[in-house]
Amino acid sequence: MRATIERGGGVHEDFRALFDGHATRVVRLAALLGAEDPEDVAQEAFCRLFEKRDRLRGEIAEAGAYLNRTVVNLVRDRHRRSMTHRRLGLLNRRDDERQEPSAEELGVRADDHRRVSAALRAIAPRRREAVVLRYWLDLSYADIAVVMGTSLGSAKSSVSRGLDDLYAHLEES
Repeated sequence: MRATIERGGGVHEDFRALFDGHATRVVRLAALLGAEDPEDVAQEAFCRLFEKRDRLRGEIAEAGAYLNRTVVNLVRDRHRRSMTHRRLGLLNRRDDERQEPSAEELGVRADDHRRVSAALRAIAPRRREAVVLRYWLDLSYADIAVVMGTSLGSAKSSVSRGLDDLYAHLEES
């Protein structure tokens, strides 16, 4: 029997189960992609999924892929907006100086994990997305291409170059 997101009476229970099964992963994905507010990104992704649940042909597996794609796009959009605001001088000084680690990073105890997280933040956003999707979510290159909205070759190249950048930053630290 297939697990589905129903539009009728069972929608709330099904959606709750979907949320419970994916929420932590989605927040971590947003944090690893560099979101300053990973919980907000995850919340917005789930809201968008709920609004579009009837278009997903009902399968929960498709909902997970939709969440991945939505989180990647939301983080990209927020980075773009942040860069635009910085260029226009719209961020106040306090926002620019804030370099506090996210809640996810505060919970991490291992020094190696902190070094990798710092190195991930230092690489270009598209390459970071590719590395996180490949090695954290364990997606295939074809799935990475779909999530990132690019070709298979670009996905492979982004992962490869992202790893090169990641290793270079790790050697420096």
